[in-house]
Amino acid sequence: MSETPGDARTRRQAAVWFADIRGYTALSSSDEDAALAVVDVFQSLARQHVSAHGGRVVKFIGDAVMAVFESAEAALRAALAFREAFMAHDTVRRHGLALRVGVHLGEVVEADDGDVYGDGVNTASRVEGAAAPGQIAVTRAVYQQIRNRKGFHAWALGARRLKGISEPLPLYEVSLTPPTEEQLRTAKRLTAAPQSRVYRRATALGIGTSVVAFGVLMFSVATRPADPPVDGAGVESERVSAQAAGTDSTEPAPGEPDPSPGETSAAQEPEAVEPAAREDEAAPAAAPPP
Repeated sequence: MSETPGDARTRRQAAVWFADIRGYTALSSSDEDAALAVVDVFQSLARQHVSAHGGRVVKFIGDAVMAVFESAEAALRAALAFREAFMAHDTVRRHGLALRVGVHLGEVVEADDGDVYGDGVNTASRVEGAAAPGQIAVTRAVYQQIRNRKGFHAWALGARRLKGISEPLPLYEVSLTPPTEEQLRTAKRLTAAPQSRVYRRATALGIGTSVVAFGVLMFSVATRPADPPVDGAGVESERVSAQAAGTDSTEPAPGEPDPSPGETSAAQEPEAVEPAAREDEAAPAAAPPP
């Protein structure tokens, strides 16, 4: 236990839990008297079991309660006893309600008025919100304290993303009885911890960069000009195109042998010119005058 200089508040390690009634809001909207009766049972049992295990009720907040303990084991034993007593009460069973509890072990700050603050409190509150109806969920800090203690059974629930906590937080369920087959199947499905936000962003950035690079490569291949023809067929094709346009050159194409002397290609032969008719052959003799 340590005290901050110049500050009346005391910092210490403590086990903190929050518990609330699942289904209370719906009950209070339909039957206010029944809801108030359930709250009376809830508060009475909370005080009884917290005190019996050396803890202290810090405050009640509507249908929720916050308690603080010196050890994780004491906190869990109080939570387990409280849950069993509450769920077995006739008033609670009549309305089909359930209790859920979240437990964390961490540093807290205790003020003069008895209230408790700090990250340990905030984390416990978030864990309670992640617990299922009837479930007691704990953080790894609590699990490490009780995993070898006689009478406790604990199994992983997987890493959860909780509001206000940057990284996924591994959670565990604790009970006085071994888990059922259904609970083990659910735990197995949930124990694949989600990747951190930084890792997921880096992976997405790498994939996006690869896709863009591949797209640029394919575009450059599609728009690259064709290489000039180098074979004989290509040369002949160019010559035919040139003849059609009337721009054929008499110079041989690269790689084409010069025409032998006396040979003239069809493109180089001059067009035949019809010779003019001789004057004495072209015009018939004029008829004598009458």
